[in-house]
Amino acid sequence: MKVLIVLAHPERKSFNGGLVDVAIQQLEMAGHAIDVDDLYADQFDPVERAKHYAHHAFDDDYFYGSSSLGVEFPPELGQDMTSTTTGGTT
Repeated sequence: MKVLIVLAHPERKSFNGGLVDVAIQQLEMAGHAIDVDDLYADQFDPVERAKHYAHHAFDDDYFYGSSSLGVEFPPELGQDMTSTTTGGTT
């Protein structure tokens, strides 16, 4: 069986790294093929950023405000809610 171990710890010689080493040893002894993906060694960035995309998936007006739908909010929602959902400023 092929096994992928994903390590996400900044210190390879940590306890987590030691667990990976033991897992590799035991799985290889059982005849499995092992692949280890060390995210920190690969400098993986877990934060999604706009720069990861060459273009936008939608046009700028795709998510239009509720005011264009004719939605009216009751006054008890408060000015913050009404301003945010209709595109106004707070």
